[in-house]
This record gives sequence, structure tokens and C-alpha cells, in this order.
Amino acid sequence: MKTISRVLLSLFIVVVVFLTLFSKTLYNSRLPKVSVSYPEKGRIEKSFQADGYVKTKTYFVYPPVQGEVFEILVNEGAYVEQGELLAIIKNDTGEMEGEHSMEEEHSMEIKSSHTGIVETVNAKIGQQVNPTDDTELMRISMLQETYEAVFTITENPGYITFGMETTFIVNGSSFTGTVINMKDISESGGIELTVIFDVTTGIPLKNNANIQMIIDFKSEPGQTLIRNLCIDENYGNPFVYVLEKKNGAFGEEYFVEKYPIDVIDMDGTYSSVSNTDIENRSVVTGSSRGLSDKMKVRLDDGD
Repeated sequence: MKTISRVLLSLFIVVVVFLTLFSKTLYNSRLPKVSVSYPEKGRIEKSFQADGYVKTKTYFVYPPVQGEVFEILVNEGAYVEQGELLAIIKNDTGEMEGEHSMEEEHSMEIKSSHTGIVETVNAKIGQQVNPTDDTELMRISMLQETYEAVFTITENPGYITFGMETTFIVNGSSFTGTVINMKDISESGGIELTVIFDVTTGIPLKNNANIQMIIDFKSEPGQTLIRNLCIDENYGNPFVYVLEKKNGAFGEEYFVEKYPIDVIDMDGTYSSVSNTDIENRSVVTGSSRGLSDKMKVRLDDGD
């Protein structure tokens, strides 16, 4: 009789343990499955681009004599060197000798006083011109060692500062420049940036030519980085979920806890945070379901 009692008691204990473990397994299977990782050390890297235009020194070509435009030897956009022939004006003068009229035709050559690019050609062949009328024949962007460019951006991404080095692309060529002025534009709510850059190729740039600015920004190395996909917000306050491990009746149990963070900067992948005490915390990188503070979860072990 005692033997039977012992056997029944043993079976009872086994059944209780089995049901307890089974119910625990069943319960755990319903918990959100989370994956975690530790914050990384690194730096924020990002690129900013904006379109603008080149500002150059310009000089105007006027007719030196009265006459007719006989020939135009350059087109808009043409590269001209100092002393290069631009146009010819036929200057007609009449002289009277006794009862006969003698006409003399004089051709006046107009040459470029500077190396540059022809911005505009306003004169036409056959046009009558007069120096007293301030008739503008053409306009030329002068070759310079240093150029200015102007960019208008809607807002400063935060890392554009005075003296910052930038890269510029004009007509497929790349140059390095420096931000020399930043001005708020009240009417548009934007910011006007003025930059200077040197052209060492000896090739002039046309006034108002399109230019693209590229700023590659790199923060100081060794910052605490958290992946952007881990970050959520509560009324504009960013936070992440961290994993908490506790000992329960049947072993380790896992919970998630909201952890507020202070974001310094971010790029397309990472956010730099000032919370250095989070470096040794497991941050939730993914979950099979939505999470809430203090929620019990199961750890994704790759099964």
C-alpha cells in the first residue's frame, strides 16, 4: 500500500511539474520575441547638397566709334583670351573735295581686354552703333583666381559654420571652397550662404553658372551610436527599449524597460547620444509585436 502511495505521489509530482513547464512554455510562446544589441562606438557621417550660382566680375564691351556692326566673331559661352578679336565695326566718314565726294571706309577692330567667357552678345550684324548711346555690344565674365558662389537653403542642418570647407562642382569640375558668410533671409525664411573657392585650372567660369555644393560632415570619433530603427518617441522625447533580466521561479525572465536618450546628432543609419551609461545595456533592435514599458518578453535566440 505504501508502495502504491509513493508511486502515485511521484506521478502526481511529475504531472504537476510537466503541466507547470508546459504552461510556462505555452505562456512564453505568446510573449513578444525581441532581438537586442549593444550600442556601438563610432562617428556620424552625412552629406549635404545644395544648388546655387557663381558670381563673377563682369566687364562690358562698348563700341569705340560710330558705325555699323560688320562682323561678330564670338558666340555666347565662348572662351576668349585677352587681346582676342571680338567684333569689327565699319566706320563710314565722308570728305568733300571740290565738286566731288570722296568716301573713306575705316574698319575698327574690337578686342577683348580680359580673358574670360562671353556671357551675352547683344549686337547684331548691320546694327548701327554709337559710343554716345552706351550701346552694350557684349558682356564678358572675367577670369578670376577666386570666385564667389551663393546658395539659398531652407534651413541649416546644424553643422554648416563659418570657415567650413566644402566641395563644389561646376561644369563637371570639382573645387574646394570655404563658407565666408551666412545670412538669414527673412522674406523666405531661408539662409543665404556665400562661399569662396579657388580655380587653379585657369578656365574661367560664367557669371550665374549653376554650381552644386557638397558638404561631407564627419563628427568626432568614439561617440555612442544607436541605430535609428531602435528609437521611438513619446511626445517628442526620444527613447529606446532596453532588456532587463530577472530571476524567476523557473529561471531567467526578460522584461523591456523604456530608456530615455538624449540625441546629439544623426545620419541615415545611426543617432549619436550623450547617454554614455547606456553603452553596457542591451537595446532592443526588433520585436515580433508592439512593446510597452515593463512588458515581459522572450529573447530571440535564433531558433
